[in-house]
Amino acid sequence: DLVHVRAEGFSGDYTPKSLVPHKGSTVFERAEEVARCVHVFFTFISGNIVNKDRITVLPHRAFRELAGSHLIHLGWIYTALEHHRLSLVIHDPLVSTLTGNSGGYALFKVFGPNLQQITEHWLTEETVKRPIIHGTLQTFMPPFLLSRKSKSSEFAEEDPHLVLGPAFGGNPRYWFFDFPIIRLPRAMGKIWLWMVRAVNKVDKMLGSPILRL
Repeated sequence: DLVHVRAEGFSGDYTPKSLVPHKGSTVFERAEEVARCVHVFFTFISGNIVNKDRITVLPHRAFRELAGSHLIHLGWIYTALEHHRLSLVIHDPLVSTLTGNSGGYALFKVFGPNLQQITEHWLTEETVKRPIIHGTLQTFMPPFLLSRKSKSSEFAEEDPHLVLGPAFGGNPRYWFFDFPIIRLPRAMGKIWLWMVRAVNKVDKMLGSPILRL
């Protein structure tokens, strides 16, 4: 139903290189398992391949509902997850993405209330919803919250707490992983981000208990 391909970032001119596969791939039979593995990166349109023939015959909400959300592709990805049979995650990076190649939109609104509402409305199983939202708060938001303290941020100006607080204020992860970076000075925020990444690394090594619960 879904194939997810890991990506790697690059800056400047891209130089093609030979890939020697060494991380392999994983087949998932349960939607919650692939959600724990991919979580927020379902939003990365270049890294997700969907079985179009299958989702066109499955019941789903109108895809046009998501027009203007900047996440319209989650309509077909979430449809595949909702009726999941098999997914494949390729762990070797087969996609390269230019860092800093997007901007001009309200990042916290898109990956905050927009993502939260779409996930809530398009998926029914809590065990599938949770890792997507938790992965967003634990791994995706913290570096962007720190980068907004730089004058060179490429995204629209937002007050992150005013945007994210109403959507995630009931989730302890927001207060631990994200809110301190919002409030701390940049130098201390960098230290907090380092700690966040260390916690996430340990969580992954232990089977993602924080992400899962």
